[in-house]
Order: sequence, then C-alpha cells, then structure tokens
Amino acid sequence: MMTCTRCGAVNGDGVRFCTECGAAMPVASAASGVMPSVPLPPGASGGAPVPAAASTPASAHASKPVPPVPRGDVTVVETVAPVPPEGVPPVPMPPATGGVGTGGTGDDGRRGDGGDGRTVAVRRSRLPWIIAIVVLLALVAGGVAAFLTYRAELWGGRSLPDVARLAAGTNGTAGEKQSKKSAVTAKAVTEALKDKGLKSKTVQEFTGEPRGAFLGYQGLKEGQRIKAGSTVTVRESAGPGVPKGTVGKKASKVVKTFNGMGVPVHYKQVVVNDAKKTPAGTIVATWPEPGHGVDEANTDDSSDKTTDDTSDGDGTTRSRDIYIGVATEGTGVGADIIGEDVDAARSTLRAQGFDVTIKQRFSSKRYIGKVAGTSPTPGSAVSKGGRVVLYEGVGADQVEGLLINKTINGPYDRIIYYLPEAMAGTYCKAVVSDASKDCMTFTAGQDDYGNTEIYQDWGMDAGSSSGTLMNECFASDGGDIGRCTIDSNEPSIGQRIEGGAADRLIAKDWGMFDFGAGDESATCGGELIGTWWESCVNGTPSDEMPTSWNGSGATYDMHDFFVYAAVGADLSAADKSGYFDTGALKTAKQGKTVDADRPFILYRNPKLYDKTSVPVTDDNVGNNPFIPSAGHGKDDTDVKFKPAPSDADAYYLVESDGGYDWPSLPDADVDTGSAQPSGDAGGKKTKQPKSYTDDEIRSAVSDGDFTPIAGTYCLKSGDSCVTLDKDGTLSLKSGEDPTMQQLPTALRLRENGWASSSSDDWFMDLAGPDADYRCQTEGGASLSGSDCLNSMDVVEADIYQRPVNPLYLFKGASFDARNGDTPFDSGAQSYGEYDNSKPSLYFMAPRMNIAPTTDTVYYLQE
Repeated sequence: MMTCTRCGAVNGDGVRFCTECGAAMPVASAASGVMPSVPLPPGASGGAPVPAAASTPASAHASKPVPPVPRGDVTVVETVAPVPPEGVPPVPMPPATGGVGTGGTGDDGRRGDGGDGRTVAVRRSRLPWIIAIVVLLALVAGGVAAFLTYRAELWGGRSLPDVARLAAGTNGTAGEKQSKKSAVTAKAVTEALKDKGLKSKTVQEFTGEPRGAFLGYQGLKEGQRIKAGSTVTVRESAGPGVPKGTVGKKASKVVKTFNGMGVPVHYKQVVVNDAKKTPAGTIVATWPEPGHGVDEANTDDSSDKTTDDTSDGDGTTRSRDIYIGVATEGTGVGADIIGEDVDAARSTLRAQGFDVTIKQRFSSKRYIGKVAGTSPTPGSAVSKGGRVVLYEGVGADQVEGLLINKTINGPYDRIIYYLPEAMAGTYCKAVVSDASKDCMTFTAGQDDYGNTEIYQDWGMDAGSSSGTLMNECFASDGGDIGRCTIDSNEPSIGQRIEGGAADRLIAKDWGMFDFGAGDESATCGGELIGTWWESCVNGTPSDEMPTSWNGSGATYDMHDFFVYAAVGADLSAADKSGYFDTGALKTAKQGKTVDADRPFILYRNPKLYDKTSVPVTDDNVGNNPFIPSAGHGKDDTDVKFKPAPSDADAYYLVESDGGYDWPSLPDADVDTGSAQPSGDAGGKKTKQPKSYTDDEIRSAVSDGDFTPIAGTYCLKSGDSCVTLDKDGTLSLKSGEDPTMQQLPTALRLRENGWASSSSDDWFMDLAGPDADYRCQTEGGASLSGSDCLNSMDVVEADIYQRPVNPLYLFKGASFDARNGDTPFDSGAQSYGEYDNSKPSLYFMAPRMNIAPTTDTVYYLQE
C-alpha cells in the first residue's frame, strides 16, 4: 500500500497516479529507494558530445533515500527528485502529445495513459461541486415556482377572503366594493367566496351589529386554507333580537348577550304561582319572541315604552326595546298558567277569589284544550276579586260554531256575518325579513251593538280600530242577505235551500274560512257603488238605474283577501276542491310543507295575477270575480286563490305565551353590569318604582298628592295623550282634547261624585275646579266659575263648559254595566271588552255615560 504525499489518500502498489487527486506516486520501492531512469529525448543518445566533468562518485548523484515514515498500517516512502551532476544540463521532458494531462489518448491507445494527470484530477475534483450547484439551483427555482403557484391558489386549496381588504373597499376579486366606513357585509363575503370557487351558506345571529353585517366564519378563521369547492358557513348579523333558547335560562346568564344588542333591554317581574315548576329568576317570556328580531319598521333609536316617548315618529307605537320576563312569586295570574288545563286553571283562580270567564281562541296544537292566554295578561299581579278571562285554545272542530250563526233568522238558518274574536293575534311568516310585510295583526273590537269586529294591520302592532275592517259576508249595502246564507229551511216546500254562501270554505266543514276587505261593490270614478241600486255613467256615479253596464266605466277591483286554516284543517280536501290555482298548487308542492300544527293565514297576492281589475259588464254585473261565490250556489267565474298552502307563504300565529303587557310590569332586580345601553336607572341594577296599594293611592290623592298616579295616559290608538303631574295638573300632551273642556286644569278627588250602587272601590272620581265652568245667561251675559251654578238666569242648557271629570280606574278594576252597579248606562251600548291589566283614565260626560272599553280609556304609559 502506498500513501499519496499530496492528499494522504491510500493507493495500491504500482499505482502511478493518486486515484483521488491525480498526483504522481513514487515508483521506487521502499527497499531500494532508487528512482527509475528518465528517458532521454530523441537524439540525445548521439551527436553533441557531453562535456567532461569532474569525476564524481555515482552514489553522489543518485537520489538519496528518505527513511520511511510510518502512518497507521501503511508505510509512506517519500523521495527527493534526482539532481543532475554539476555541469550537466537538465534533461528536457518530451512534449505532452496525449495522455491524461490533455485529455487525449496515449501511445497505447488508452485514455489517460501518459502526461501529467493533474488537470484530469482537478477536473474530476470539481465535478461533484458543479452537480451540487446545478441541483441546488433547480431546487431553488422549483421552490420559487411552488411558492408563487401556491400563493396564486393554483394548488393547496383556497384561502378564506381577507376581510380587512373587503373593509378597505375590495374583496380582492371581482366582487362588489364597499365604503371603507361601512361594516363588511355578509353578502360581500359570500360574493368573494364565490369568486374563489367556494360555496357558502349564511346563518343569522342576533347582535348589536347592523343588520346584514359580517360576523365571521363558523368553525373557520380568516385566511385559513380549505379545499376548493368546500362549503363555508358565513355568520351574518340579524340586528338586535332574542336568540332561540333564551326562555328557561337564568336571567343572570343572558345579561352579557343582551348588553351587546345595542338597544334598551328591560328585565320585568312576571308572577308565577308554582316556584317549584318555575324557580324565581328564570326567564319565562320575552319580547320579541325567542328567534325574532326587533321590529324593523321602526325608524328611531330611542325607547318607545317610556313616559316621554310613545311613538316612533313614523306613526307606530311598537318599541325597539327588548323585554325579558323574569319569574317572581306573587298573587295574580301566574305566567305558568299558560298550557294548563283550562278547567283546572279556572278552579284554581276561583278558589283564590277571582271572577273567571272562559273564551275560545285559535291556538297551536300544544294549547288545544289548554290555557292559551289570559286577560289580564299572564304574569300580572291582580287583586283578589278581580275579573280574569282565560282563553282556551281551539282548533278546526270549533270553526263552524265560532263563525256560523244559526239564530239570526231562525234555528234552521246557517248564516255567516261576523268574524270571531278567536282569530285575534299577530301572524308572521316563518322567516321575517321585514315585519311590515312579513307580519300582520288582527285585533278584535266591537260595533255600537256589541258585535265583534276584526281589524287587520300589516306589521306586529295594531290598534282595534286603526286598521282595515275585515268582512266574511261580502254583500254590499244594497245587496241580498242571501249572499251571506249557507242554507235555510223552507217549510213551504219542505226542503232546505242553498244560499249564496253555500260554496264558501266555511260551509265545507274543513276547518277553514275565507274573508277580506271591502265587499262586492264596484268602483266608479274612485268611489264604491252598489250595483244593485246605483249605476255608473261614463265613470261618474249615478242614482239612476242603469240601462246597460257595458262601457259604463265601472270596474271590479281586487282587494285584500285571506284564507284562515285552524289546527286540524283538512288541507288535502281544500287542495283537491279546485279552490286553489293549479299552478299555485304545483309551486307549493315543490317547497317545504306548511306546518299544520299551527294556525295560519294565507294572503291572496295580487302580484301573482295577470289582472287585478276588470270592467263591469251586463254579463258580470251580478258576480264580482274577485269575491268568492258572489252569485247564488255554484260559482265557476271566481278567480282561483294564489298562493296555495306552503311554509313559505303561510303567516303563522305568533304565540307569545299569553301576550304580556310589558310596560306595566314592575322591573326585576337583575344585575346588568355597567354596559346597559339604555337609560335604565339605578346603577348596576334596574330601578324598581315604588308600588302603592289602592288604599295608599286613594289616601295620597285625597291629600292632594298625585304622585302615585302621575304620568302620561294615552288612548290605545295613540290618537290622544294627556299628562297628569304630581300636583294634579292635567294637560293635553298630544292629539285631540279628550273633553273639549278647559285644559290644563288642576284635578281634585271628588268625594261625593259618581258612585255605584254597590261599591266604588275600583275607581276614583276626579274633577277639575268649579272655576272651569263657563256659561251664558238668557240675557246674553257671559259668566264663569261658581256663578254659573248660582245664577238664577242660567239653566243647564246655558252651560257650555264644565270642569273635566275623569275617573281613575284602578288596575284590575272589574265591573258589569248590565247589572246596574256602575255609574254607566246599562243599555246595549254600555258594555264591551275592557283590558284592566293597568290603570287608566276614563273621561265622563254629565250624563248617560256608556261603560269604558279598551278603545275609550286612556291607559297609563310607563
């Protein structure tokens, strides 16, 4: 073995060049230490003589051996090149003509045979570096390409949109631009996702953020990579509202959620009778209902349920506030009465000393035969002896009994005329985007004869006489009452005769009925006319009998029209009957099926019809096509109803577990922290106003202190409001003067005024001073004050102004004018529905006062 003196590599014996670095290896054996002879160049063997030289021993010119140097298990022999004798020129080496040094071919034809060999060795030593550099450059280029293509999302999935860029005005793609000042909308995010090749679905959450604002992704983070084509759930703000699942939780557990809604939130005491069933502090009800947002129809941001603000400025009185009912033990109509068996509830209340009446009301399946609502509203504290109405939930089996009158013309006549109070309530679509379009409210009132009237308003708020009067019988003023008759018994011919309503829904025993606004009248010159007794001449109404209706200018126009379906209604029979349009039925079947466990209303949508007005002609004058069965018996000319029953088009009854009178309920003691957005006073806890007993109120007012009853009082319609100050000053706040008498004025308790024959504990008789009298003598002289009472020249007819005289009706006041134990007239017009769930003022006339009703009293506003 030989070791290279240059690089130290170990080489085999006989190797001429180092196999690692290419350096020449020594050829002398380690034993002799003699270098091989060097061949002379051509011609060196003859010719020029070699100069004589001094005699030198041969040994002096030979290579001097170097002692071997041991290196591990091999011996390294180092040699010194031979030195020519003195005077002898160096022997020239032959030019390199091939071999390894030049990369050519040696004399023996073998590459690398001959030459220096060092160039080959150098080149061989550089080759691995060159290869490494090339590979490294390739890797770098590949890495850069991979980074750029990954960033361009050509592979590796898609990244969720950068919301910061959206807020700056672009979604990074072709999506819509937004103002930098606006919140990023969920719609903009879904568009950006679409541009990235991602699918999306949107879920709404109630928050204090603007409606439609982007809240984030569900289960994902901004910028996160996901697989192309994946579905992303986008969280969208539904604005302020009450999340589902709120009822049943402890009030203390939801404070943080509602503090972030950005609207006033009120926690109210709601009386419960069974603390074991409903522990104190538990949320038993809310407004809006869980799963609903505040009414978007409102236009202002302030609270409406306060003494100083009773409207939104847009003509409505619906509040944007949120109310949360918190269970509190007490005496009265407990909130936990809802859902109880109606007979058991009646027995319990009667045992507690209440005067209980049961009325029927359409309800969802869960409340059929149970308490679906009360008056006063559930959760109200009521004094013993007060009147309580229980509303029993009913369904389709009670429709006929509630709507068909069998006694007007005889026991054998079936006539439809009045709509029932049982249908009163608010009805909304399954998804409410705009409450003014997606909700409607039906309110019960009474006419002058005590008959029920139903009024309809769009939206979630209504007054009993502020909406459109609904009809079931569509006969006009000159029309035939037979149009409202289903059938009648004719003894003279011994059979029953079908009437004009024989083909109406109510006559089918399907648990359904239709109704609407207006009647069968035609329109002429913008006025409604009865085609039985009036005519239209070139678009002008006339009292003369027409010779022809063709070209008269009169039209039959489509008015609002509805179908009601109670729980248990035979919807299949109605679908097969031809009542609904065939195309509308096909459309309905393509969507979600209507929820038949809840009563619902369908609205005839004019947008689904090609024609909503037709000329009155001689052929159709007796048959308005937009009114069902306007003619006697079968009627095939009526337009078919659109849409057909479906979940998308149904307006479902909104059951509020009783319909609480939120403003009148006392505040609950709930720690709301310091983040409450509204003016709820009292620091961290809502302030509870001082409560007074009836005796304390009467005593204070008797002493001239009106503090217990001071506040703003308004008609339910909101058309008129008055203010009663702590000192007894009564003044007009807004609307019409309720008395047409002197206001403002100072009230006092009148001890010897109006009185009932039994007890007057349920009201206080208040009156203005005698100074408010105004009169005129028979001679024309004007007098005032007590002079009007004392002058012999003044008779009662000469008094044209009297002191205002309101009765203060205590909360829970119960009376029956028909029994003659009130200061009210006991005639037919004297009784009607009265909501006694909160105190009110009722302004009296000098005589012949009819009894107070919900529509005629001024209720105390919170």
